[in-house]
Amino acid sequence: EPHAGRDLHGAALARRGAARRAARAGAGTRRPPGRAAEHRAAL
Repeated sequence: EPHAGRDLHGAALARRGAARRAARAGAGTRRPPGRAAEHRAAL
């Protein structure tokens, strides 16, 4: 089902975008600083 895959991908992108906005707003300061760098390296 290519349609289902596309929906999942869109949801993942939206979730990542929301996380990025939250981090920019300062919500990410609760997380350990190394976590974001690890995540970027994993992508």
